[in-house]
Amino acid sequence: MRKVYKQTITRAFTLVESLVAISLISGIASVGYVGFVKVQANSKAAKLKQDIAVVNNALRVYEAHGGDINENETPQSVIAKLKTVASEESFKEIIGLRESMIDRRLKIVMQSDSDAIGNNPRALWDHNRKKFRFSSTGRKGIKAFEIGDDANIVPVQETRNSNLKLAKKSNWVWDYEDSKLMTSGENVPVNLVEADDFSGLSSEIYDGPLELNMPSFSMVGGKYSLDFFADANLLISNPNPENSSRIFYTSDGNNWSAYNGESILVDPGETFAAISASMDSSSWLDSEVNLNTYTVDPVKLEVDLIAQDNPVNYRMMGGEMESGGEESTIGSNVFISLKNSDNIPLRFINSDNFNVIWSLSQNDPTFSEEGSVNKFSNGFLGKRVHHDINTWKGKDELGFQVVARSLNASIFNDSEIKKLSIGIQKLQLEQPSTDFGNNASPSSNEVISLFPNNANGALPKAWRIYYTTNGVDPGFDSFGEPVSGELYASGIDLSTVSGETVDVRARVYGPSGFGNWFSPSPPMSFSLNKWIVPEWQGYVGGVFHRMSVSTYHNIRQHLISGGVDASFNPGSGLNGSGKAIALQSDGKLIVGGEFTMANGVKSNRIVRFEKDGRIDLSFVTGEGFDNDVLALVIQPDGKIVVGGKFQKYNGQYRMGLARLNSDGSLDSTFNVGRGVHTDQNGWVHGLDIQKKGWSDEIDYSTDPYKIIVAGCFTRYNNYPAFSLA
Repeated sequence: MRKVYKQTITRAFTLVESLVAISLISGIASVGYVGFVKVQANSKAAKLKQDIAVVNNALRVYEAHGGDINENETPQSVIAKLKTVASEESFKEIIGLRESMIDRRLKIVMQSDSDAIGNNPRALWDHNRKKFRFSSTGRKGIKAFEIGDDANIVPVQETRNSNLKLAKKSNWVWDYEDSKLMTSGENVPVNLVEADDFSGLSSEIYDGPLELNMPSFSMVGGKYSLDFFADANLLISNPNPENSSRIFYTSDGNNWSAYNGESILVDPGETFAAISASMDSSSWLDSEVNLNTYTVDPVKLEVDLIAQDNPVNYRMMGGEMESGGEESTIGSNVFISLKNSDNIPLRFINSDNFNVIWSLSQNDPTFSEEGSVNKFSNGFLGKRVHHDINTWKGKDELGFQVVARSLNASIFNDSEIKKLSIGIQKLQLEQPSTDFGNNASPSSNEVISLFPNNANGALPKAWRIYYTTNGVDPGFDSFGEPVSGELYASGIDLSTVSGETVDVRARVYGPSGFGNWFSPSPPMSFSLNKWIVPEWQGYVGGVFHRMSVSTYHNIRQHLISGGVDASFNPGSGLNGSGKAIALQSDGKLIVGGEFTMANGVKSNRIVRFEKDGRIDLSFVTGEGFDNDVLALVIQPDGKIVVGGKFQKYNGQYRMGLARLNSDGSLDSTFNVGRGVHTDQNGWVHGLDIQKKGWSDEIDYSTDPYKIIVAGCFTRYNNYPAFSLA
């Protein structure tokens, strides 16, 4: 059987094909580029031709009004002569323009050597014909005619001498001076130089009316900068004989007005037409219309926004605050200004040419107008936009947008939209407090009150406290609102709280709807045990402390009802646990234990407090005990017997047992010898006074007593004594 195989061939471009494709693409690109260059060059050439025609027309007018152009002139000197004005003496005899023939700001830009080599368009001065001509080859010429920025150029006066002057001695309208020799019998104009008597002479060549000259404008039509129109006053001159004509002009093409020599303020985009109208139709015909249009490149408006305050806070925006802080203001402002007003003539800054609109949202103010300035003239003094707490409700930031919108496209373009974002400066609220600071063990029917604090003056009216009784922080979300807990209204009733433990957490928040203007307070927290204590009064020492309104470290005083006696304030208390307490007859309290400091004062294992909790500085213990005090007892004579783990008191050996005088000094008459000890060390855990008669009525001197010592020892002063002596 014959088998047929199908072969699949996959080909890419060869090197030759790739080079051909690249060449074609390059050729197309080159054609496009060359075309663009040619269009650009043609545009420049067309403008240069127009400028040459305007300058040549000015040259003809200049020569007709007595100006002199000789064959040695340069392009620069020709332009300089066209900028001159006729002197006062010349103007008395010559009918024509007072102003210069061209805009005095006109300047020429000469070609560089490289520009002159190619076929670039240029204007060349023709000495023979006394005019400029266009060329793309030849010597180096003028590259372009441009209008400069200096509008305050002082004109140079020039004395001109024209053959055509006002008639002074004949009855002709014009006299013509000709100093050339005349051939006898020729018909020549009247010659003021040759003769003074012209009686009987008349013209037989033409006896009809003559066409009047067009009026002359002091400003040539064209495109100018907007600054030029700040005081662009147009003057119109009549170049015709006196009483032969009158000038009429129009700026709308319909309504013509008689010109009486006044200055006419020109606006951008206006077209003025003027005509010399005959006052004697038998002698003069109306002139042609002189037409000039004045345009400008539109200026782009620029607006600016400045916030009086950024960021702002609740008080600043007029939010009501509790007394004790700064007074609230009534809001703030954003100022809108025209940023490029200094570059725009004052007379164009008015609501006929543009208006200013804004919005207080993220919407484009051009389409969502919330505010505008529609009436202003002779300058834009700016706009103050007010905002307060009502403007802000429900917002985390205020997005302000403004735009200047053109109402006259021939002068202005719309501005870019200017945006400004104003943020919130959150006020920090303070931790709340409670009236339950001095009662660590409430009864189950008590009510706990919570209060906000306003030390920093940041507390608003309509503040809120949220709390929990299960130890969970009420917390807050991104809007400053609580995420759990109950709104505090009139106290926390412990009878409604289940269990024996109350674990309170509470925070202060801003007013409802304005929580985002505040940083909620840090949480206040405290725990309570609901219990009833028996009726007793005394001191408690040990290892404990309580943090709430009041703090007690290892020592406190209770009332009979079990509550803490606030009149006894030991300050920062003991820095170690209290192990023994003894109350003197004068109410002072002696405490022993593991501590080394009492309310910040060095007190090694023993200290005496006044009745109000202050340290009794008259009780001087020196270096104190070198180890823990475990037992205290006060003898009837006021001396203090101390037992514990110590070996020394104020540097002297007293092995576990010592007696102090009432001023804190060591009683040297109480000599315990080796004290209590075992094979190693002995401890005293308990002390008591044994009276013989057991009567408080008998004086101790007639009722002797003994001291009973209990602890962890096997000997007392080397005598066997097993834990009791």
